[in-house]
Amino acid sequence: MALIIQPNAAFMVPLKNQGQEKKVYRAYDLNILGYSDSELRRRYRFGRRSIEYLVDTLRDDLKRPTNRGHALTVEQQVLIALRFYASGSFLQVVGDTLGVDKSCVSRVVRNVTDALVARKDAYITWPTDAEHLRTIQSGFYQLGRLTNVCAKWPGAAHDSHIFRTSALCHHLEQHHRRIADGFILGDNGYPCRPFLLTPYFNPHGQPEQRYNDSLCATRVTIERTFGRWKRRFHVLNSEVRMEPSRVCCIVVACAVLHNIAIDMCEPDDDRANIDEQPPVEAYGGRHDGKGIRDHIARTFFAQ
Repeated sequence: MALIIQPNAAFMVPLKNQGQEKKVYRAYDLNILGYSDSELRRRYRFGRRSIEYLVDTLRDDLKRPTNRGHALTVEQQVLIALRFYASGSFLQVVGDTLGVDKSCVSRVVRNVTDALVARKDAYITWPTDAEHLRTIQSGFYQLGRLTNVCAKWPGAAHDSHIFRTSALCHHLEQHHRRIADGFILGDNGYPCRPFLLTPYFNPHGQPEQRYNDSLCATRVTIERTFGRWKRRFHVLNSEVRMEPSRVCCIVVACAVLHNIAIDMCEPDDDRANIDEQPPVEAYGGRHDGKGIRDHIARTFFAQ
């Protein structure tokens, strides 16, 4: 076997010579040196400081004890996975672009994805205490943060069924007690619940119409968050040729990365203004979804 080694090579990938049995190693330098933050974000969706944070965070899971000279470093593994998430390209294309074998890309993406999913509870949290809840309510439009992810159903499953069987729904059924606890918003594909507000199907009068208009305008913030998420990680828009269980893990990993991007103050030009939340009065009517929805419409949208 012959080796061709270039100076300053980060690692070497074996390539077969056509017509020959011996292997030639092509040196490839995969690191963040020499790139500006804007160039890094175009390629990986994260700047230098954020990439270094990810490397440090995932180091224990990705570091491999080996004496092989061409073993991938933790930084290289993170960059390969980020390139896959950001581009949404096939594993083969990512490998050809970065000078890495397809099987190597597949293994790296799996390992990095699993390492991120293992940390989901640290980065994706539903607000439970009063102070955290007030922070979410007062800064709802600015945060654009993912607080709960359920990625275990195929595309044919109905939204209401996914929510009804989710841990979030079970939590709200047990712990939502009053209007001040806040609400989640849904379209008419969901049932109206005490903690889940939906539009009036046929609004009567100005309060109900204003309520519908406000709910739709607020839900735009949610749709905008999904849009930012998909633009940051194109893999969420692409055809991922993997087993469904593996695709679910990639979705969760990208949710973790989205929140890390917010924590690290990665640039986002699609932010809306903070909205002041009106005071919430006590409600003593019937505690069902439609009764609470009527109270919200009469109280906040009558004028």
